[in-house]
Amino acid sequence: MTGKTIKCRSCAGNMDLTEGVNKIFCLYCGTQNFLTDVLEIPEVDLTCHLTPGIDYRTPIRISGMERDVLNKIPPCNLEAEQAALGSMIIEPDTIPVAAEILRSEDFYIEGHQIIFKAIVSLYERGELSDIITINSELKKLGKLEEIGGKGYLTTLINTVPTAANIEHYAKIVAENSFLREIIKTGIKIIDLGYREDSNVEEVIDSAESTIFQLSQRQRVQGFVHLSSLMRENFRTVERIYHNKFHITVITSGFAELDRITAGFQPGELIILAGRHGMGKTSLALNIAQFVAVNEKLPVAIFSLGMSKEQIARRLICSQAMVDAQKFRTGYLNSDDLSKLTPAMSELSEAQIYIDDTPGISIIEIKAKARRIKIRKDIQLIIIDYLQLISSTKSATSFKQVEEILRGLKFIAQELSIPVICLSQLSHALESRTDKRPQLSDLIWAGKIEQIADMVAFIYRDDYYNPKSDRNGIAEIIISKQSNGPIGTVELLYLKNYTKFVSKDKYDGSS
Repeated sequence: MTGKTIKCRSCAGNMDLTEGVNKIFCLYCGTQNFLTDVLEIPEVDLTCHLTPGIDYRTPIRISGMERDVLNKIPPCNLEAEQAALGSMIIEPDTIPVAAEILRSEDFYIEGHQIIFKAIVSLYERGELSDIITINSELKKLGKLEEIGGKGYLTTLINTVPTAANIEHYAKIVAENSFLREIIKTGIKIIDLGYREDSNVEEVIDSAESTIFQLSQRQRVQGFVHLSSLMRENFRTVERIYHNKFHITVITSGFAELDRITAGFQPGELIILAGRHGMGKTSLALNIAQFVAVNEKLPVAIFSLGMSKEQIARRLICSQAMVDAQKFRTGYLNSDDLSKLTPAMSELSEAQIYIDDTPGISIIEIKAKARRIKIRKDIQLIIIDYLQLISSTKSATSFKQVEEILRGLKFIAQELSIPVICLSQLSHALESRTDKRPQLSDLIWAGKIEQIADMVAFIYRDDYYNPKSDRNGIAEIIISKQSNGPIGTVELLYLKNYTKFVSKDKYDGSS
């Protein structure tokens, strides 16, 4: 190693290393550098060998710009780090200001991370924080010499004439830290691309997930004046007063259903199941309408079974209370037209986003969900329906089902929103006298019951018996709920309008 030159991690000044030396102080800025801190990029044979023993080598060409990027010192600002710490030492009142913006790992210099932790620790314990107490704290932790001794604390104080600009210094440090995180993310993505066993879709999914988590860190906001929140929160306050639901809960619009579920919680996977024609899609779209039109919250719909045009027609008929068959065939009267105009106006202003990609995979759903969350901040996802989602794994059906269900649950947790996924039922229940669905009637019952937070079924007696005395009554059967009771709620199903309504609120008029 004799005569080898490396760059200082702080100021990028050249330093010569000699055999047996494992640390060195930079002559330019005084930073202590350890060999473990030095990132060396080894010479790598970037070739592709097609067949062992035969040299089919195609070198991957790296441009001069790319080599320059690889050899650069990560973004950092030594002066801003010193100024931020110096401000915190000379003026303790700046400590909470800095602590709100910075984390210890935002400092590039390890010694600065140690000093920041010591200052914040003293502040949190309610103890005096000055050069004497910080020096004592570092000595107690056995870290004083590691940061350069008391003399370096004095140096920090001398770097700033006043602590008035602490917020500015802290933001510079935080911004450089974020840029380094972007670089680390890029390196992780590069590493994924070089793995021989990589699946392209899985690599894209992992890369987008990493970038999404990074983007969420930048969305953290500070204080805003209360007056700017009054108007937009009036509706929320009114809802909490009347319905007694927590502010983060997504309500369905059906009071009787919300009473038993307490609303849909962030991170929940809800399975809504029923036989074909029971009204699964109608109920899901009614919930989407209420959330988007009444609550003014963005909703995303993945429709694998219907086109976006069909979904739009259902939404229009339900909102306008116009017969869906008349709408499809064009036999509309003037009264229908008078209802359609305001309904279409309301829906055009609602933030409902529809993707009707057929046979979409769970990885594609995750990727699109992240993007729409970043762009539109969606608060609810509806997927119609589970059995049409394709898997990227060439594995057994059991493994594919597990991948899909765990992927849906991951979306709910990662985006911190409820996900409602529709599901078909097996034909087995048709052989029973009582055809009310049970958990065992689910296709993929075991995995759904294990992973889903809530499982609800739709049952209508008039589906099997047109002369039933319960004509138009739909039972919403909550058969599993991880965070609440199970039970049954009754709604009215107005089939002509593809609309569910609460029994106590419907007066029979259209």
